[in-house]
Amino acid sequence: MRRFPFVLAALAAVGVLAGVGVLGYRVLLHPANPLTALFRGKVSETDARVITGPYPTRADLEKLRAAGVETIVSLLDPVIPYEGALLKTERKDAAELGLRFLNFPMGSILGQRFGGGYDRNAAGAAEAIKSATGKVYVHCYLGMHRIKVVRALMEGSGEASSAYIRSGERTSEAKALDRAQALFEKRRFEEALEELSALKKPAAPALLLRGWCHYRAGRVAPAREAFTAALKADGALIEARAGLGYCALRDGDEKRALTEFSAVLQAKPEDASALFGLGLTHKRQGRAADAAALFERVLSHDPANMEAREALDSLNARR
Repeated sequence: MRRFPFVLAALAAVGVLAGVGVLGYRVLLHPANPLTALFRGKVSETDARVITGPYPTRADLEKLRAAGVETIVSLLDPVIPYEGALLKTERKDAAELGLRFLNFPMGSILGQRFGGGYDRNAAGAAEAIKSATGKVYVHCYLGMHRIKVVRALMEGSGEASSAYIRSGERTSEAKALDRAQALFEKRRFEEALEELSALKKPAAPALLLRGWCHYRAGRVAPAREAFTAALKADGALIEARAGLGYCALRDGDEKRALTEFSAVLQAKPEDASALFGLGLTHKRQGRAADAAALFERVLSHDPANMEAREALDSLNARR
């Protein structure tokens, strides 16, 4: 099991819909997002009867089915908005793939239980796993606290030996990225960069994180270099263009910023980071109404985005 990434914990702690920086609520709804994917365990150990891991994408479910998995046990809680949305998608995908789908809601934020039925549903999940025929995949969002509770129940009843559980393994690079991301969210940018510097051949997501570390530390040139390298390593990593847009804004190049943010929004029309960046661009261009509309769109997806709230309040005060 890996350490719970601070960014996701912080988002949940402020009401689930909250977001920080360039991530936010949209990231939570897409666990396979290039950044969030760094924190998800890999569904790599499939020879066990019971396998644990993070929320499975459609591709993960297909892999699990091919490995003989017949039952999916989800511990997500529909009371949590983004988990409720993910449950609907998972239920649909499981049905289309012919997988049995069971849900035992266990509300948890930062490992702290909330809501009723936590223990009852944990026991129900353990019992369902033990009685299921064929292989079982059990998961929560990232594969952390809730899975531990269910596993403890199985071990306590002596089932761990006959229905043993294996978790997805993490590469050393992924673990370094976990640590770097956690440091980044604590605004310890230099320490995050030290973690990233240990990577011999950083992949595109690591380069993207390096760019944001430099950017948040006020170093535009190395940030631009890292974003450019990330985009070169993975042309589909459109988030790197958002980073280039923010660098352009810092340099006063509104035309370049407009180009970069527009490119992101063409691929992802509701990308909060690009919407906010485009709003800042319009604000600098004196297009207050257009800027306000964009800030409002950001807040419609992420009501706790303080940067967008402050920008909108500032515009309204002037108007």
